[in-house]
Amino acid sequence: SSISKGRSLHPDFESAVAGSYIDTTSIITSRSPHKPFILQYRSEIIMQQFCIIEEELLQRVTWDEIVEMRWKKTRGSALQRNERGESGGTALLDCHIDAVIEWFNVTYVWVISEIVSVQPLEVRAQVIEKFIRVALKCYHHRNYSTLLQILLGLQSPYVSRLHKTWHRVDQYERQIFEKLKDLPNPERNWKRVRNCMNNAVDSVPETQAVETILSDNGLEQPYFMNQRGSIPFLGLYLADMTSNAEMPTFIPNAAAPEVTHNVSNDDTSNDLLNRLARTPLVNYNKFRITDIPATASVVKHVLAFQLLAKCYQFERYEPVYNYLKHMNYLDNDDIREASFQCEE
Repeated sequence: SSISKGRSLHPDFESAVAGSYIDTTSIITSRSPHKPFILQYRSEIIMQQFCIIEEELLQRVTWDEIVEMRWKKTRGSALQRNERGESGGTALLDCHIDAVIEWFNVTYVWVISEIVSVQPLEVRAQVIEKFIRVALKCYHHRNYSTLLQILLGLQSPYVSRLHKTWHRVDQYERQIFEKLKDLPNPERNWKRVRNCMNNAVDSVPETQAVETILSDNGLEQPYFMNQRGSIPFLGLYLADMTSNAEMPTFIPNAAAPEVTHNVSNDDTSNDLLNRLARTPLVNYNKFRITDIPATASVVKHVLAFQLLAKCYQFERYEPVYNYLKHMNYLDNDDIREASFQCEE
């Protein structure tokens, strides 16, 4: 389908299977005249509505979904149903992480679509400038999910190849983009964006955050009244969980000495040493806090971000909010065609 082709564009965050509550049935075609939505409203308003939507999605995620890695199970079962020609139904709604993944991918493709759907070069450059300004707003307000969606969209092959368009982008926005573009770089375990997210959650005592979220006390405690809002790039934590799951719980006891029968003929001692040598060791790296956080740490971080996300004081602006919730985007083939129509 056109939607599945559109999802295949994303390079980093695994695409969700069909069944999310997000309405993606209305698709732009590259032959239709397009008035860029992004240019119709202030960057601040657009950023705020993205924060509201991201916060709504994040609050639905439960700790047991993370621990059980339920998003991988629902994706697999849904793909099997699709292969048999069966409907996905609403079962996938039980895993709200799938909705977060779906939203990330849809927004990423929408960013590309908004740019390549504009034929006049000057207007297309303005669209890129506007996305960069929205990304900067997201950075200042610590919305790392929308920030990465925009930055990855701007760096997609179908946008980065538009050299004439980028040449028309104002120097101010280009300088901002140069400073932000390395945030979604996966090198060194996503070091830059991970540091930003760690700095955000470090401002919240994790134990207090867990108690507040699980007890549903909201933000009634005075400590949280002055906290700045923040939204995580959840894909980073999902990757951590996958990496942890792939690590063995036990490892061979490679350091154990080779035991031979000694002259004292102490059979009991030799037997004990032989059994110890054959006993595998617990893989401590799987459970300690390292560059790849353990399961408990991931859960605490997500709960802390759920609390921080509630700290945004933005109000819903219906025209922008409703558009973003039902945003239109091109499929893969139309994006390719539109990009080459923009610049041969």
